[in-house]
Amino acid sequence: MSKRVLVPLDGSPLAQQILPYAVWLARTTGAALELFRVVETPMAVDGEAAYGDYVIRIQALARDEARAAMETTGRALTDAGVAATSTVVDSDGSPIAMQIGREAERIPDTVIAVSTHGRSGVGRWLLGSVTDKLLHITSCPLFVVHPSDAPSATPVASWRPATVLVPLDGSPVAERALPTAVALAGNASLRVHLVRVVADDDEVPAARQALAGQVKEIASEVPSGVTFEVLRGDPAGALVAAAKLMPDNLIVMTTHGRGGLERWMLGSVTDRVVRYSRDPVFVIRARPS
Repeated sequence: MSKRVLVPLDGSPLAQQILPYAVWLARTTGAALELFRVVETPMAVDGEAAYGDYVIRIQALARDEARAAMETTGRALTDAGVAATSTVVDSDGSPIAMQIGREAERIPDTVIAVSTHGRSGVGRWLLGSVTDKLLHITSCPLFVVHPSDAPSATPVASWRPATVLVPLDGSPVAERALPTAVALAGNASLRVHLVRVVADDDEVPAARQALAGQVKEIASEVPSGVTFEVLRGDPAGALVAAAKLMPDNLIVMTTHGRGGLERWMLGSVTDRVVRYSRDPVFVIRARPS
């Protein structure tokens, strides 16, 4: 299980919508909760000393503003009974996602909990920008949430899933999501629902038999119960549709990748589920055996 939940923020209400999910994850796993913000450096003009002094002043103001915002968020967490630390750092010139990724990998067993939207500098975080880059560069697990267009007035509203949904495809790589899913479900008294998507009817009996065997293997560790279903059709589309029929899910799934901060060979199914599911998705990068 995780030892630290790292929460990248940028001061926007949309980015802060990750907080209830991050709080739940930290409480469920017993991990430390750490807020993290990178202050971007204004562009300087070479040879213009006066402008350089202006950039330094703007950077100092931005740093002070970021620290004040993080302190406000920290107080809201404290008022809600949640202990959290916060870190504000200046940009080192590398992309924001790279800096977040390096910070996450600095401490083993860190999970990055991040909203898919936010505002940073003059640009907007989108799935396809900072969050998308994190999905492709970090070896750490990611807990990804799509925020609402109407943020809650309460920065640390409570959240709790009802079901941990685990997509499986018969491969050992996909099954590496099971230990995390089982641990989360056991700690939070949630049920686990296994889902497998097959191409045609001929594959259904074998798929059902395999899932039934997996249910038996993990049932004793999930007191709230384990269920399963076999679906037919496009894997990502079927998984997203199945999740919509089951409210309050947490989807836990794996993807292929390479080590360190190299680019993930992000599996198309995982990629599409992260992009189109409205449920939080806990993405685990599967390392080679």
